[in-house]
Parts: sequence; structure tokens; C-alpha cells
Amino acid sequence: MDRLSRRNFVGTMALGAGIGLTQAVGAAPSAASPASAATLKAVRARIGHEVQGVLTEQFAAYLARYGVQGVGCAAAIADPSRIYATVAELSHHGAMARRH
Repeated sequence: MDRLSRRNFVGTMALGAGIGLTQAVGAAPSAASPASAATLKAVRARIGHEVQGVLTEQFAAYLARYGVQGVGCAAAIADPSRIYATVAELSHHGAMARRH
């Protein structure tokens, strides 16, 4: 069995989506109608953001104002000769996230 290339995968997915659309168009109107709000369960989703660069107090307040719960950012490394941040530098960002 040969491997599925990216081009074949995308083509197969487009074909499958087209078949799904034709079946939805031909279906009965009652089947296509959305369910009532009483039957749907509430969705609990965490909104996150990937910060380009270092997280600042001002940007942390901005993210908190809009309800962003998960933030990924780069650590401020004090010594440019090091590649990785120290525990203290990482803890600083954790404390900032807990404050906001």
C-alpha cells in the first residue's frame, strides 16, 4: 500500500466535504435545523494567547480584561550568554499571571 501524499490527502478531504454538503442539501428540513438551547450542553473552553516576546504588566492586564486564561510567552533572560531561563525568571512570569 502506498503512502498518502499531502496533495492526495487534501483532495480526498475536499471530496468528502463536497459529498457531505450534497447530503445536507438533500436532507429533510427538520434534520438540518439546529437543536434547541435546552438540549445543548454548555461548552467550557479556555481562551489562550501566544505572546510574541516577553509578557509585560501592561499586556497582562490587557489579556485579563478580555478574559484570556492561558498565556504562552518568552522569558526575559537577564544574561545573554545563557540559552535557557532560570527558575527565578520563569517564576516571575508565573507570579505576574497570578496577579492578573
